[in-house]
Amino acid sequence: MNKNKIIYFIFLIIIALFTSIAYYSYAFFTHQIEEHGKLNIVAGTLDYQIESSHLTDHQITLQPNDVYTELTLKLTSLNKIDSKYELYYSLSDNSNIQIGYAKDSKDLPQGMIEKFGTKEVKILIINPSKKQVTITFGVHGGFSNLDFDDISKYGKAITKLEGRDVILAWNYTGEKENPMKFPSQEEGYRVESVKCNGIATKFDNITWELTLPKIGEEVMICNFELKDRITMTKDTELRVGDQVAGIDGSKWHVLESSKKETEMVTLLSDYNLNKDGSYNTSCYGQFREYRSGDFTCSTMPFDPDGTTTYDESDENNIGYFIKNTYAPLVTKNLPGTTNITLPEISQIMAVEGKTVQLYSQDISTPWLLTTNYWTKTEYPGTSIYAKAAYMVHGFYGFSRTSNVTDISIAYGARPVITTYKTNLLQN
Repeated sequence: MNKNKIIYFIFLIIIALFTSIAYYSYAFFTHQIEEHGKLNIVAGTLDYQIESSHLTDHQITLQPNDVYTELTLKLTSLNKIDSKYELYYSLSDNSNIQIGYAKDSKDLPQGMIEKFGTKEVKILIINPSKKQVTITFGVHGGFSNLDFDDISKYGKAITKLEGRDVILAWNYTGEKENPMKFPSQEEGYRVESVKCNGIATKFDNITWELTLPKIGEEVMICNFELKDRITMTKDTELRVGDQVAGIDGSKWHVLESSKKETEMVTLLSDYNLNKDGSYNTSCYGQFREYRSGDFTCSTMPFDPDGTTTYDESDENNIGYFIKNTYAPLVTKNLPGTTNITLPEISQIMAVEGKTVQLYSQDISTPWLLTTNYWTKTEYPGTSIYAKAAYMVHGFYGFSRTSNVTDISIAYGARPVITTYKTNLLQN
């Protein structure tokens, strides 16, 4: 090998070593200098300091009742050059804690920082956990001409907590286990009371929905008092018109009174059914005058073939839908439920102490008129038309089931069931 080649080879080795040392100097954290409430981190030649009155040895420890915490991290660059920075955090365990920066934070947790400059980042901590958790904060630095590193190599990124975050916290009193996450309705709990940011708030145990107060805070903390769900006993007396809720959250009105010694009760759903057998809760109380059209409340034809008889064996018939789509769902959710069908006109009229007439008849009971719906009663008189009964907008009448217009604007399937009182929630 001649002299020139030897010199060239040595030169390449020197360049490779210099490049490796330079990169290593940037990426490697050489030491940490810690003080109370402060953390100095040296990343190669890049030094930063984090300060906060909430920190001890760059950590904050949250107790189970520390649902919401705000703190400001002051980041100071100790460098003679401009640089990039990114704050991160790590947790002492896998708690479902949310940590992010506020929308009104003066600075962001990632960006450029001038030499000897400072940044102030407002941090929000949401802690629904029921155990003590320690959070450790850190900062990773980089040269201004390089891309940001993947912060997940060092910890969790601090992202923005969007406006109107709702934090759920709860105290539980009862014989079940204290839930680790907010329970679903089917788990057997009920909400005794709830306050959001100190304001008493409405929670519907039937629909399992929270109504938020109209306040402008960025983060809303709702504290619930949870207790065990209570169901009716078999000797509960129920009267026509009583509103009840199933253990599955379904809503009903008592269609036929049930005495104390009777274990079961006959109910009319408050809602029409969707085509998958679920309840269409969005159209409650939105019935339409049949003359105006615009029927949108889960309508379905009685029978496209024009059959006037409720028939559970006819695949085109509404009775087939009730038996094969809806019945399996309701018997699963309300065990022991029987007589799953559509209402009879006689049942509807009995609520108002009236008998069935051959022609339209006014109805004034509000809960009978919250949707437009078919009944299973055929027209009792003689007519050249085949007709089935329906309810609509303050009166009932009869519609030709084969009439295309009547079917298209038509009515919904609003079920009637007979179920055990123990399947119903105690008010």
